[in-house]
Amino acid sequence: MGKFMLAHRGDLGVLQRSDMVGEPKLDGTRCHIKKTPTGLEMWSRNTKDNTYRVNYAEFHNLPEVEHDVRGLNCKTVWLDAELTWFNKFGRSVMRGSQVRCGTKTRTAVLEAMKIYPINAMVFDLLELNGEDYTKQPFTTRKATLKKLLAEQKSLDSLRYLDYTPDKQALWEQMLSIRGEGIMAKTLTGRYEFGRSREWLKLKNEKTAIKKVVGYTLGQDARAPYFGSLVLMNDDGTYGGNVGSGFDTEELEWWKNQLLSANRTDKPFPNSEVGEEYVAVKIPIKVKVRYYEVTSRGVLRFPVYIGYVK
Repeated sequence: MGKFMLAHRGDLGVLQRSDMVGEPKLDGTRCHIKKTPTGLEMWSRNTKDNTYRVNYAEFHNLPEVEHDVRGLNCKTVWLDAELTWFNKFGRSVMRGSQVRCGTKTRTAVLEAMKIYPINAMVFDLLELNGEDYTKQPFTTRKATLKKLLAEQKSLDSLRYLDYTPDKQALWEQMLSIRGEGIMAKTLTGRYEFGRSREWLKLKNEKTAIKKVVGYTLGQDARAPYFGSLVLMNDDGTYGGNVGSGFDTEELEWWKNQLLSANRTDKPFPNSEVGEEYVAVKIPIKVKVRYYEVTSRGVLRFPVYIGYVK
C-alpha cells in the first residue's frame, strides 16, 4: 500500500488515559520492512505525502538489518520499524540513521557501520506468512511480533520495541535523557494507513522567539505564499527555517508582511540556509516550538506558534 500509520499530536492528558500504553518515541528513520519469498524491501517514508520513498534494500546500505530479517523464521513478514542509532547516553540521535541511510558505496557502508551501528527498532506487525494483521488489535500485533523476534536468538540489529502501561514513568525517563518523547497507543487500535487518533505523540519540545530575516519561495500548494521563514539567533548566527505550523490565514498574513517589507543584504549565504531566499528587514519575530538545537545553533524541527512584535 505504500503508506505508514501516523500519530496525531497529544498533550499531557494522555499520560492519564487507561486505554493507552506508552512506547519511547525514537529519533531515527521510519522504515517499512517486507520479506517475501522472492526478496526483501526496506522502504523509507516520504514526509510530504506519506508514501514510500527509498528502498534501502536496493543499495544494501543496511546489511546488518537485511541479515536479521532474512533470518527470521517466516516465509513472509511486513514490519514497521525505526532505524535508530543510540549515543553513549542511550539517547536516539537521528544523525546516525541519516548517515547510514545515505551511505551507498560498499567501503563507506563498512566504515559507517563501525561508527553508527544501526538498530532496527521494530514496533508493529502488518503481515505474517500471508495473514493480514492490520485488522488485529494492538496487543495481538505486539504479542505476535515479540514471539517472532524471540524465536531468532542471533539477532544483531533487529530489536523488539516494548510498551508499558506506566506512561508517566516513561515520559519522565525520556525527559531525563533528553529523549524525543513518547508514543501513546490504544490497546485495541488497529493499524490504519494514514494519520489516526489511535496513536498520539507527546514530544519533548521547547519554545523560542527568533528574529525573521528572510523567506524562501513557496512551491506547489505554497506557491502563492512562501516556503519558510529564515530565522536569526540573538548572536546574529543562522537559526534555521520554519515552514510548518501555519494555517491559511497566517500564510496570507505573513505573505503581506513579507511583500511590504524592505529588502536588504543577505545575512547568510544561500549555502548555509540550504536554498535561495529573499532577505527582508521586518520588525516581527516568531515564536516556535522545536526539538533541539544543533551544534551550529540551528533549530531542529521548528514549528510556528505565532508572531511577536
